[in-house]
Amino acid sequence: MKLDNDGRKRGVAGLIKPGALFLALVDLMLLALLAFVFVWLLYPESKRDQVVKAEQSTSALDTVPLTLSEDPETTHVTVVSGLESRAVEQFDDRFVKIDAHGEQLPAEAPQWSCVLDRQKRVVWEVKTNDGSWRDAEHTYSWFSVDAEGLQSGLADSGDCLFISCDTRSYVAEMNRSRHCGLNGWRLPTQLELQSLDHPVNFSPDIDREYFPFTRSGQYWSGSENKFSRELAWSVDFSNGISYVREKRLSCHLRAVAPM
Repeated sequence: MKLDNDGRKRGVAGLIKPGALFLALVDLMLLALLAFVFVWLLYPESKRDQVVKAEQSTSALDTVPLTLSEDPETTHVTVVSGLESRAVEQFDDRFVKIDAHGEQLPAEAPQWSCVLDRQKRVVWEVKTNDGSWRDAEHTYSWFSVDAEGLQSGLADSGDCLFISCDTRSYVAEMNRSRHCGLNGWRLPTQLELQSLDHPVNFSPDIDREYFPFTRSGQYWSGSENKFSRELAWSVDFSNGISYVREKRLSCHLRAVAPM
């Protein structure tokens, strides 16, 4: 026990300064916070999810529609929010089935050759799985010849049957055969092709009810890269993302024609 200047004894409380006491309390609060974060991080993730879900209203969950993929190779389950559900409805209203002669069909028609896109005001080709020259498995290199005879890309470097495996030959055959009664077939632009991106579906990222046999791979667009004549844009229908590819490489193909 120490003595002050007057010779009186000072208690223990007198030894602790107010500032030191405040800092000690702050240190204790920080330690408690760090301990809480540490325990929460170590807490099993499945248990944390249960805690969060227990705090949510079960009646709200009952109103969320559940969409199951019909693709036998896809095992994921997609929960569709209200906003996404409305987007899907608007997306479905966009398309009309078309027969081989260009006539409109009811939505429940079991067979169709093209799809009218009322949003983009174009007609899309529907692929086949019958081994014909329009089979969905086939791939094509990007190739064109302009009015002056200048070539771009690489001819006949894909993997297909019955025609030269490049985009120019494919479009020419679509117009020669007047598929769905049309002769204005061409490659879609990058934006047109990417507009087929579905709000919910992926792998393939497209409305499978109207576009069956779509492959989860890259499809050529007619949009060239402005920095190089050797490059063009493709859209990957496993995720709906656009990529720049060398024209000599092969991709799938879906032609489009004006209404």
